[in-house]
This record gives sequence, C-alpha cells and structure tokens, in this order.
Amino acid sequence: MRFFLLLFLAFIFPNFANAAPIVRAELVSEQTAIEAGENLRLSLFLHHPEGWHSYTKDPGDAGLPTTLSWNLTAGFSASEIDWPPAEKITEGSLTVYGYTGDILLPVTITTPANLSEPSYKFSAKAQWLVCKDICIPEEQEVEIVLPVYNANNDTSNQQPAASNSSWFFALIVALTFAILGGLVLNLMPCVLPVLSLKALALVKKSGRTREHTARHGVAYTLGVLVSFAVLATILICLLLAG
Repeated sequence: MRFFLLLFLAFIFPNFANAAPIVRAELVSEQTAIEAGENLRLSLFLHHPEGWHSYTKDPGDAGLPTTLSWNLTAGFSASEIDWPPAEKITEGSLTVYGYTGDILLPVTITTPANLSEPSYKFSAKAQWLVCKDICIPEEQEVEIVLPVYNANNDTSNQQPAASNSSWFFALIVALTFAILGGLVLNLMPCVLPVLSLKALALVKKSGRTREHTARHGVAYTLGVLVSFAVLATILICLLLAG
C-alpha cells in the first residue's frame, strides 16, 4: 500500500520533480579521513522547512520511510540507517512518526583492510516523503569524498616543534608585558614612596660588606617571589573550590 501511495503521488504531482526540493539533503561524515579496517560513520543530513516533516522506519498510520541506495566502491558496505528517536506527529485523525527541523540519519560504512586509492567517493540516492498539507515524494543524489589516512603524511608529529616556537614566543611576549607592567606600577603614586624608602635603606647599607648586601638582595627578592606565590596559591585554591 505504501508503494502504491508513493507511485500515486508521483503521478498526481508530476511537476514536483522539476521544482526546487522542499527538503535540503546532504551527506556528512563524523571522520575527516578513512582508515583501513576501521568503520566509517556517514549521515544523511535532512533540513525540513518549518511545518514539514519526513518519516521514520515505522511511520505509523501513514507515510513512507526515508531510504538510501548506495553506490560504493568494491570492498565497502553500508549498514541500514541507525534511526534516531522520532517525533509523534498528528495528521488529522492519523498519528505518524517522523522528523522535523534538522535531522541526521547515521549509517555505518564497513571499510576494507586495504585501501589503494588516496581518496574515495561515497554516493547514494536518498528518497523520502515530505508532508505538510500535502505529501510530496522527493529524491536527491548525495555524495562525499574523503581522503585516506596516511601516517607518513600525518602532521601531528610536527606539532611539538611548532608548539616549542609558539611557547617561546608566548614567553617573550609575557616577559615584555611583565616588564612594562612593572614600570607602570612603579610610577603609581602609591608605590613611589615605597621606592624612596627602599632607596634610603640601600644608602644606609652602603657601608656594609658586599656579602651582607648580596644576602639582603637575595632575601628581598625571595620575599617578593614567595609572597606572590602564596597569593597565587590562594587564588588557585579558591578557583578549584568554586
């Protein structure tokens, strides 16, 4: 009955085949490359305009499910559609199950153990019935080309050395802004008196030995670093505590 309904609609609406499709279809992939022996996950993406819907595998009282007829390279095979949960839709006195808005219908592609080509094309003929006030059968050829993963051309091995140069550049920038920030801070009115007190303290120690002055400088520097380390630790603990 569903087959004859689809055939009937095709004869009743012959001009729909030449009109712009209502549903926009596209073939998308979860992976960016094919790997030999590893399953590939492709999905038929359907965009339904507002108010329109297509049907799931078990459409209910009426309707036809979306189908995919694959044209695959030898060695590849496609599973049935892994149907996502459908919406319950009321069409007058009928209750049907389908999809509105944007939906992905995923399929698992089995990949052969050996891949001899640098890339492969995956194509399929998608057919669906889209309904609103009327029902219109639509179809579209969808395809996607994916490259074969090649470990020899993998640029991930080059990332650490790139990372090193980026890290060095980031360090130089951070140190530059730290020095500029320190200069600006030292010119603040609240800091200038402290600098003068420190200068006077250094003058008073001018008669001391070099070792004494060095120990004082080291102690002063360590005091600053430890103080900021304590403040940073407190802030990190507060952040971790929420």
